[in-house]
Amino acid sequence: MSTCEGSRPATRRVWLVSGLVFALLLAGVVLRPALATEAFGRLHLEVRLLEVSRGADSAAGVPAGTARIEILVRSLDPAEGLSLRIEHPDGAEWAMDPPMAGRVLSWARRPTEPPAEFPNGSFSLEARGHAATYVEVPLEGAAIHEILVEATGQVGGESVRAGAMVEAPLGVEWPGRLDNDAIQFDAVEGGQP
Repeated sequence: MSTCEGSRPATRRVWLVSGLVFALLLAGVVLRPALATEAFGRLHLEVRLLEVSRGADSAAGVPAGTARIEILVRSLDPAEGLSLRIEHPDGAEWAMDPPMAGRVLSWARRPTEPPAEFPNGSFSLEARGHAATYVEVPLEGAAIHEILVEATGQVGGESVRAGAMVEAPLGVEWPGRLDNDAIQFDAVEGGQP
């Protein structure tokens, strides 16, 4: 009997240690932060302001500069013919040289691979794919410029679009947020809001 009584605390310790290990493993799985690496919809667009560079003022003294933005496109399903459009809040296309329609963009699918160049409108993504590109947007006038970016393409044989907006201050105080959270809009099928 002394052998049985002596093994009870050892058995309890084994169960206690096993339970503790199981609880830690479960907590590691449940409490681990989720990484959002997939698209939020059929087509998803994110835009982030990287920097605003002030250039030479115009002859009339109007401030001028450039906003460098990062554009990230994600697709849940294979997407073809992806095209970007940069516009003002009123829907007018942003005056750029060359215009976005004729521009060749460098798309990076993975940080470890060099970017590949595609004419705007001919880029495609595989299912659950994503790619990033950078665009310099000219700014004119002292204001907080609202830059809207729209991506359109074909997903599953249907026309879809997604949009996002970012603010770029030039020559004014920016009462905005500490970080520039872009306003994002997920894909709309058929190209209509």
